[in-house]
Amino acid sequence: MQSGWLESNKSSIVVREPIGVVGVIVLWNWPILLMLRDVIPALAAGNAVVVKPASNTAAISMETLEVLLNTGAIPKGIINVVTGPGQSIGEVLAKSEKVGMISFTGDNFTGQRVAELASKSVKKVSLELGGKSPNVIFEDADLDKAIPSAINGTFSNCGQICMACTRLVVQDTVFDEVVGRMKLAAENLKVGNGLDEDCQMGPVVSQKQLESVIKYIEIGKKEGNLITGGCRLHGSSYDNGFFIAPTIFTGLSNDSPLV
Repeated sequence: MQSGWLESNKSSIVVREPIGVVGVIVLWNWPILLMLRDVIPALAAGNAVVVKPASNTAAISMETLEVLLNTGAIPKGIINVVTGPGQSIGEVLAKSEKVGMISFTGDNFTGQRVAELASKSVKKVSLELGGKSPNVIFEDADLDKAIPSAINGTFSNCGQICMACTRLVVQDTVFDEVVGRMKLAAENLKVGNGLDEDCQMGPVVSQKQLESVIKYIEIGKKEGNLITGGCRLHGSSYDNGFFIAPTIFTGLSNDSPLV
C-alpha cells in the first residue's frame, strides 16, 4: 500500500492475521445472540474460540453450539466450551497467555476485572458493558408514538437489557399525561410464560435477580412515588417462575440508587 507522505522507494503494508484463540464470555440476558455475535466473526477471521456461557443459560448456549458443530463445517477443536462460575473460569480465560483476545458482555465491575486480568498478558479486549439509558419526552412529542416506544424500551426482556430505557425524563408541561398513559400501558402488558405468543413480558431470569429487583422496589417505595406495580406476581400461572409486575416510580432524586 503506497502512502503519499512516504519516500517514493518505500511502502507500508497492512497484513491481517488471525489472533489465535478468542475467549468469549457470554451474558445470560440474550445468550444466543450475544454468543454468536462474537463467535461467528472470530471464526470467520480464522480464530479458534473458547466460550464461557453464563451459568443461568448454559444449556441453551450448549445446544446452539452443538447445532453449529453438527454441520460438519467446523474442524474439531475450533469451538470449545467451558462451563462454570465466572469468578473461576472467566478469570482463567482472561489471564491465560494461550488466549489472544477476550470478548466480554456484562456489568461494569466485571468488565473492569476482565480488562485488569487481560492487561497482564497485553491481550486484546472487547467489552460491552451496562448502561443506564434515559428516554427524553418533550411537550412537542407525538405521544401516540413516544409512549409505546418508552414502554417497549423499558419492559422488553423484563428490562434485562444493557440499553434498556430505565429512566424517562419528561418535560413538566406533559408530565401528568405521560405518567397517566405510561401507567395504563404498563398495567395492560400481558405478563406470563414466554412460550405464550400473546405474552409481552416474561419472568426475570433467577431467584437472585428477583431478590435484587425487589430490593430496589423497596428503596423506591421509601424514596419516591409508586405509580403502578411494585410487587411479585402470585397465582397458578406465576408460582413456577420469577414474575414481577411492570413497575413505575416517579419523584426520585438524581442520587437515588434506582436512578
